[in-house]
Amino acid sequence: MSRYLFTAILFTLYMCAGCICFAETNGNMNVFPTEENTFNPGDEPPYTQVPTDQPTLEPTITVEPINIGGDNGFLSVDSDPQGANVYLDDSNQGVTPALIRLYSTGTPSHNLRVSKNGYQDWTDLISENPKSGETIYRTVNLVKIQPTITVEPTSIGGDSGFFKIDSIPSGADAYVDTDYYGGTPLLVKIPTTATPSHDIRVTMNGYRDYTEHISTNPGKEQIYPILATLVPLTQYGGIYVSSDPAGALATLDGGTQYLTPCTFNQVISGMHTVTVSKEGYYQYTTQVQVNFNAQPRVFAPLTKYQKTGTLFVDSVPQGADIKVDNMWQGQTPQQVGNLESGYHTVKLQLSGYQTISQQALITAGQQTSIRQSLVKTPPEISTGSVAISSTPPGASVSLNTDYQGVTPVSGSLDLTDITPGVYTITLTAPQRETYSSTITVIAGQVTPVQVELKSPKVPSSQNGTLSVSSSPAGAQVLLDNLYIGITPLTLSSVKPAQYELILKMEQYQNNVNQVRIEGGMSTTVSVNMTPIQKPTTTPVPTQSPFPAVLVPISMGTGALLFRRLQQL
Repeated sequence: MSRYLFTAILFTLYMCAGCICFAETNGNMNVFPTEENTFNPGDEPPYTQVPTDQPTLEPTITVEPINIGGDNGFLSVDSDPQGANVYLDDSNQGVTPALIRLYSTGTPSHNLRVSKNGYQDWTDLISENPKSGETIYRTVNLVKIQPTITVEPTSIGGDSGFFKIDSIPSGADAYVDTDYYGGTPLLVKIPTTATPSHDIRVTMNGYRDYTEHISTNPGKEQIYPILATLVPLTQYGGIYVSSDPAGALATLDGGTQYLTPCTFNQVISGMHTVTVSKEGYYQYTTQVQVNFNAQPRVFAPLTKYQKTGTLFVDSVPQGADIKVDNMWQGQTPQQVGNLESGYHTVKLQLSGYQTISQQALITAGQQTSIRQSLVKTPPEISTGSVAISSTPPGASVSLNTDYQGVTPVSGSLDLTDITPGVYTITLTAPQRETYSSTITVIAGQVTPVQVELKSPKVPSSQNGTLSVSSSPAGAQVLLDNLYIGITPLTLSSVKPAQYELILKMEQYQNNVNQVRIEGGMSTTVSVNMTPIQKPTTTPVPTQSPFPAVLVPISMGTGALLFRRLQQL
């Protein structure tokens, strides 16, 4: 009897354990306790835990910049290698490849940064918003950060010092006497008994090579610092210009001109000056920062001018460059017109002389004169100057991508008060090859730059020549909406194609022609401008409000009618 009772108790305990197991598994009889899913009292059930190193099925959340209303566009960011962190206006947007939603009506300025461990950060300024449904693309090739390696040149005996080589930006490859030493910043051990002549070279993709010759050795345990400021290679963007009213003349850096609305393509990265002018309106001027593969927009709300004055500027000696409100206006002696009434800042610059800056008050309808005697630069001056001339003249000049002015017909374009150092100078002109080189500015000295701008490297048989004249002369000439000069003129190297030729002249009708340029051929266009006919007016006789009918009337009736006519 006791044996049967013991068996019944065991069966009851077994059934209770089964019920408990069924309840714990929420009725899922396919789940059984094992070593992998057993847990101690107080622990969370194992089937509710998700390993932190396993991906979830939830989509990546895209953080949107804070904006108010408007349609949506997108910014697509990818990188090589992928998996880099993407930051827009310091807000983490996930990892590449990433698609970021932007409001079309939001603030059109965003800072983009792509970061990945072991690689240099990549940054860009997004100066526009996508249109509704449009996608802006950015693809980044990340540059790996090289490990710092210290290599000792082969020498015989003696104590040692160090070359400390750094660069802006860092992470560049450093070479000493043709031997590779690693990425900047780094220390290179140099024996004091080595040959005291070393050639330093620092290189980086997208930048010009930096070279320096050092004709000494560092002393024992001495550190000789070398800082390489790397100059970016030429990279291009664009500028879109519109105005109200449209049809104004937009000028980029005092050179290329189009009628608004227009787009300037192949613009070198850097700061540029855009002016928009139209007869009867104040000139609009602005500075535009162009980044690689970006196209900032310029809108010029032109204002009709009421009254302007002129400024006559002269100097002793003559030939000084004139800047009015930081805009280059030629060389002394020079008359500057269409200046708005009020105060303007006038600056005179001439190589070898101190820069003069003063305020000039312009009065409407009058001419203000300035005459200055320039003072020579003292020998202890801490800045230098650059004197630039070109053949042919009229080339736009940029220093480290910043526009400076135009080379004159005689003399030179003078840049004064320049901090000593190495600069990149660029000259551009229509129908000429772009000239770019590096110059060194030395304190207290004038660095001359004389450039002969070459014609494009295209065989003459492939391009044609266009000659345009008009009667009367002096008409503005536009080729496919590009301003190219005043009649008479000749373009010696024009690509074969069909062009729209427009001649404009005040008080004359616009003349529009289609011209075909053939390779190796000369095309001549002569135009008789047609005056605008002013409408003639014929005097209209004053008619009586009454029909011309003679009716005999009495004296009383006549007096009454006379009073009625007076009331009318």
